[in-house]
Amino acid sequence: MPARPGAGRPSKGARRLLTTRPPLDLAEEVMAAAERQGLNWSDYIANVLAEKHGRACPTPPASSGGPATDDRLAVRPAAITGPGKAEDPAP
Repeated sequence: MPARPGAGRPSKGARRLLTTRPPLDLAEEVMAAAERQGLNWSDYIANVLAEKHGRACPTPPASSGGPATDDRLAVRPAAITGPGKAEDPAP
């Protein structure tokens, strides 16, 4: 089925994928902070990086104050399967 013109969210411009593996307790703290601001994890982390480097936040917090609702953009936590091993769980 072809996409409808204008469907989906507007582009946020050119972006680069960065990957990190923070300790579990830090990851939980970041996930909770993102939810409180109504952002998905990626946007929240981009804002933290921008603030740390003296740049304007690329994604303002959601005006509703609620959690981000676009599940397609949410990062899913990896399931720990053994020492030093992780797999992405099924959605």
